[in-house]
Order: sequence, then structure tokens, then C-alpha cells
Amino acid sequence: MSGAMEEKDREFKRARTVRTDYKHAVDEVQSWIQNAEFKVQDRSVEPLQLKENLSVRRFLLLDYKLNLELVHT
Repeated sequence: MSGAMEEKDREFKRARTVRTDYKHAVDEVQSWIQNAEFKVQDRSVEPLQLKENLSVRRFLLLDYKLNLELVHT
């Protein structure tokens, strides 16, 4: 009986950790999107700088995607 309770406790802790990790990832992605939108919509930036900003954002997006795939495999 205590073995089953310990197993349920481990499952509960794992579920809580997964939810916390998910919320953290969502917060990071939302922050990244807001920052990217700000960078793209900034009309005071020269076109070349905007192109560089977009290239950096594209790289960061691929990096986030790779990290999320590694976490969930």
C-alpha cells in the first residue's frame, strides 16, 4: 500500500514539474514574441538593421524550437 502511495506521490510531483516547466516555456515564448514584434515594428530602425534583427530572431526561433523538441522527447 505504501509503495502505491509513493508511486502516486512521484507521479504527482512529476506532473507538477511538467506544468511548471510548460508555464515557464509559455512565458518565455510570449516574451520572445513581444520582443520580436517590438523590434520589427520599430520604424526608426534602418532597413539593414531590421534585416539583421529578423535574421537574429529567425535563428532564436529555430533554437527555441530545437530546445522544446529536446525537452519533450
